[in-house]
Amino acid sequence: MTLALNPRFAAPATDAFVFDPDRAVEDRRDFVPRYGDDGWSLLALTQNPSQTDDVIRWRWFPEVFREPFRYASWTLINYPLPDRDVALRGAAMRSKLSVGRLTRTVSDWAMFAQWLDERGIKQLSLVTAGDLSDYGHQLAKVRGLARNTAASHLIALSRLHYYGQLYLPDTDRLVAPPWVAEGMDDYLPAASPLGENVTEPIAPATMGPLLVWALRFVEEYADDILAAFEEHRRLVEIAEGLKGPFKKGSGLRLVTYLEQLEAEGKPVPALVRDTKVSTPGVFLAGLTGTPIARVHQVMNYPRWKAYKVQNPGRCLLDTPITAKLGGEPWHSPLDFHDVPGILRHLVTACFIVLGYLTGMRTGEILALENGCCPDPQGPPEAARRHLIYARQFKVARDEDGNHQSAGVVREAPWVAVPQVVTAVRVLEQLGGHGLLFAIEVHDPLQPERRSGRSLAIATMSNRIESFIEWVNTHAQNRGRQAEAIPADPHGRVGTGRFRRTLAWHIARRPDGLVALAVQYGHMRTLISEGYGDPRELHQTGEKAQVASSRQGLDGLQDYYELAA
Repeated sequence: MTLALNPRFAAPATDAFVFDPDRAVEDRRDFVPRYGDDGWSLLALTQNPSQTDDVIRWRWFPEVFREPFRYASWTLINYPLPDRDVALRGAAMRSKLSVGRLTRTVSDWAMFAQWLDERGIKQLSLVTAGDLSDYGHQLAKVRGLARNTAASHLIALSRLHYYGQLYLPDTDRLVAPPWVAEGMDDYLPAASPLGENVTEPIAPATMGPLLVWALRFVEEYADDILAAFEEHRRLVEIAEGLKGPFKKGSGLRLVTYLEQLEAEGKPVPALVRDTKVSTPGVFLAGLTGTPIARVHQVMNYPRWKAYKVQNPGRCLLDTPITAKLGGEPWHSPLDFHDVPGILRHLVTACFIVLGYLTGMRTGEILALENGCCPDPQGPPEAARRHLIYARQFKVARDEDGNHQSAGVVREAPWVAVPQVVTAVRVLEQLGGHGLLFAIEVHDPLQPERRSGRSLAIATMSNRIESFIEWVNTHAQNRGRQAEAIPADPHGRVGTGRFRRTLAWHIARRPDGLVALAVQYGHMRTLISEGYGDPRELHQTGEKAQVASSRQGLDGLQDYYELAA
């Protein structure tokens, strides 16, 4: 199928596809939006597994500008900027935009449209160069946008101008912005000194304990959590397999189980939320082989309903807790309903270990696949190391210089220290559709259009904050407050700051800049065989961890020392 491009500036029919379904990623054609939809998801256009599903919402635009910008956005998605215009406009003007940049550009247009509406300007062709100059100045001076963000807005309006000259009707054509001829510098806040990365590294007082706890989860607690996860999955599968019409005597095993609890004076498994006590249908179904609907029927008999309210208990799994914290089990027996949450924390810990101990970008980590870190080949006596083969996206361009959404395999694989290998192996045990962070495994309630993709970057960022909150509560409950993770003075830890933090520490060591260039792929040089050991950070016993954590952070550059 070919999408017809209309030179007469007529908008497509409301039920027409926004873009040709043949352009969609395989198995995504059913998710191509229609022109008249209230929101357009462009996720079907990209092969980047961690791409956020940022839907273009037409309610962002004032009503008077809604249809003009809907049509302008349609041209942006379907028409390239001609080569001659790309050459004239410079590096900032690609002929086609990535999905993330498309959505960002339309969002920037929405902010501009709202500004115009507030000023009483109701048509794009009525905007003057002076209006654009005012808008450009207020981005930085009034709204206080960062330099790169303000530049993004200016580039978006430049693109609206270029597209207007080529594809839009006269009423929707924007005059040339003054920064096209004058340059953007006068409209942007000052650049950071020497162009240095302005992302703040994570404070050592935060990063040290965070890494300690992440390593605890990955190296010590993982076996307990994975065993509980397998038991949880087994019980759910039993419950799911019992759906259908009741068979005669289907509730007898549950009644026998309840009578035994009653005879021994033991509590009945229940869900307790505030003052409400309810029946854990899936757990009891899996435990006793009773259909879920029949479970609820039996538990509503007056005898068992009263017993449940008077003697509510937890839904404990019989999987053992083997790992220790300070000589005691690190956790009490795991509750069936707590397993999904503790599993999320294990996956988050794996991400933290991967992010900090490799220096990968977030998108690269989330795109890792099962088998990305094969066991090294060769005789045991030979110096062997694990390597991670990953895709990179930031520099992935096609022959025309446009973004390649599938990424490209990194020329120099990442060196994987033993703790990173362990994190990869933990994730591989969880299964998934090729991806270590597959959405089907780690967030199965996501919309179907995200099927086959990974967790989104924003989701992982939120989970890191949840991990920190859980750790601090756990440390408080165990009387180990000194091991809590302090808040970072610059705010949320996020996902991208691990790479920046590792770079900050390595660059301040002898030969650190060289080692940094090697590991980050800026130089084609091999890493040494010597591995540092972050177990220095990972002392056991009753002592507080923070001091040793800081000391260990200063030694992590040993991972990346050059061969002599």
